[in-house]
Amino acid sequence: MTIEVYAHELLRLTVDDLGDEILVGIKDPENQTEEHLAHLRKLVDQRAEKDQSRPIDAGELGDRLGRLSSRVSPPAPGYRSSSASTIDPEKDKEEGWQEEVEAYHALVAEGGRPSHPVTFGYDVIDNPEEYEQYRDILWFWHSQYGGYYAEFRYQLIEWREFREYQDRKRRYYVPRNRLQEYETLIRESQADAGCKWDLPVLEDRHQQNRLEDWNEFRAFYYRRLKAYEKLVAPAKQNLLLREKQLKDAQSRLTDVISDPQVLSARIGDIVASRRAIAEANSRVESAEKELEAAQRNKSKKETALIEIAQQKLHSAGDNLKQVSGSEEMRRLRDGSELQCAEEVVVIAGAELRAAQLDVKRWEVFVKWIDAQYPAIAAECGYINNDSRNNVTQRFGGIGRKQTLRARPHRRKDVETKSVLSPYSSSRISKSSKRKPDRTRQVIRAQILSPSTTQQHPVEKPIPRRRSERLQPSKDRQTRQVPNMNVLHSVRSAKVTKTPKRDVTSGQQSTQRGRPIAKRSPGTKQTATSRNSTLRKSQRLVAQHGHCGFQ
Repeated sequence: MTIEVYAHELLRLTVDDLGDEILVGIKDPENQTEEHLAHLRKLVDQRAEKDQSRPIDAGELGDRLGRLSSRVSPPAPGYRSSSASTIDPEKDKEEGWQEEVEAYHALVAEGGRPSHPVTFGYDVIDNPEEYEQYRDILWFWHSQYGGYYAEFRYQLIEWREFREYQDRKRRYYVPRNRLQEYETLIRESQADAGCKWDLPVLEDRHQQNRLEDWNEFRAFYYRRLKAYEKLVAPAKQNLLLREKQLKDAQSRLTDVISDPQVLSARIGDIVASRRAIAEANSRVESAEKELEAAQRNKSKKETALIEIAQQKLHSAGDNLKQVSGSEEMRRLRDGSELQCAEEVVVIAGAELRAAQLDVKRWEVFVKWIDAQYPAIAAECGYINNDSRNNVTQRFGGIGRKQTLRARPHRRKDVETKSVLSPYSSSRISKSSKRKPDRTRQVIRAQILSPSTTQQHPVEKPIPRRRSERLQPSKDRQTRQVPNMNVLHSVRSAKVTKTPKRDVTSGQQSTQRGRPIAKRSPGTKQTATSRNSTLRKSQRLVAQHGHCGFQ
């Protein structure tokens, strides 16, 4: 049984709270600290002491065993001897081939590329000498996974691992608006390898074609190859160091017991003797430091401190001689040390060979990946040419639209250029709005050529002012009514306060009879002056029948 608690609740648990629970799970493991682990160890020790101190209850023990047996998983099937086996080898091989065919089609459907055609069957594995061009890549899959007759399943595993890597990188870089960094890493690996294929990396991998995926696939395993290459040099240095240590041990340890059986039988005594000698050497070193400190001290107790330190050093030296044991024990220790030095050299050599084998294995795989580029490019419709310029032009001709996702960081707005002028923005702020100049518009319309209008979008015509649109209608009304009294005064729309007339005295207001004062330059035109201007224009219309022009 398992008890689930939060981290802050764990510190309040006691032995009685645990009861018979076997496991303790923390619901928020991110809050787990060393204090929680120490408390768990303490609870385990306390419950063990409690179980040992109380007598065994037969009924409780049977109940526990019954509950435990119900939770035990069924035993794994054991190996059967060949004589009692009922497995048909041919049927088993046929079932394995069906799984291989399913893995092959799944690999192709998910965008991968198999190492060889599925039509070859198992013959390409049983007779590799007849398939020379596939020998290296099949050796890679056999040495990588250590098995046969499952090549397509291994390839499907690797391809799906790469797909997870693609998604993981985009989940990290895209929300941070740093996909360019990932694309730079891919291009650096391509440049380091001298690869001529320069392809983009899209935010959504589902929008990439097979060649772009393959380019990313190649960079992924190329970086793995470089990681294994970095392990070769340290392995060589380690081997040289261990070989030097072995030579020093062989020159220093001459009289030893080198029989492996004797050393294996006395290994317990050898380890105990080494531990005792190490402790004795530690005491000797400590006594020597105390003696040096006492000799540097210039106090009155200098003589007494030196004597005490010398006594400790003498005692530690006697203890070291005592724990060193007999001459036989010394020979056993030296023989064991020499044997360990030889084993370390063997291990270092194996590590170097393993690192070199890994490099060779991944070099074969990356070489096979590079060989697939032309075929995939042809399948995707790219120009199959060794010239970098032609390939780049073909890539540039194919336009791709990426679906831009929401960014956590606001980008700087790009100022778009106006169609009317390449030096001014097409956005007009509120403060910069101004009335369009119709004369400039007419001149621009005359200068534009048909080719120019096809290249640039035509600006919408600027609507005329309201007064200009109403003027023709006023002219038509004036011509239709010639007997209209054009001298009739037009009342101003501006409401002004007029003085009241005195009815009793019979006097009337003389405001209308007052002459219009001439306004000074720069002052605003009043309603009365606008009325006078309108009357003059109406008088001209009545006399000439048009807008005042002959």
